[in-house]
Amino acid sequence: MKYKALRNVMHAKEVTQKELAKVIGVAPSTMSFKMNVKEGSEFTVAEMYKILDYLDLPDNALHVMFPRDGERSREAVRSMTSIKMVK
Repeated sequence: MKYKALRNVMHAKEVTQKELAKVIGVAPSTMSFKMNVKEGSEFTVAEMYKILDYLDLPDNALHVMFPRDGERSREAVRSMTSIKMVK
């Protein structure tokens, strides 16, 4: 699952896909496509930063929440331990 870290944070902070869809200005169905990595439905950089801001995560969480290849690298997993999780 490409956005496992993002889903985990959303769950921990009780944030729904519908909420994030509103934050980034897309329809809930579009958000679902993005979260499920449907072809042609990638997050833009601006959307990624809006989501980080809404979830109160630091900018250095970008590569952990939105991995390039769909798999978290060892460095990204290590980085997760340094991300402050605020509810």
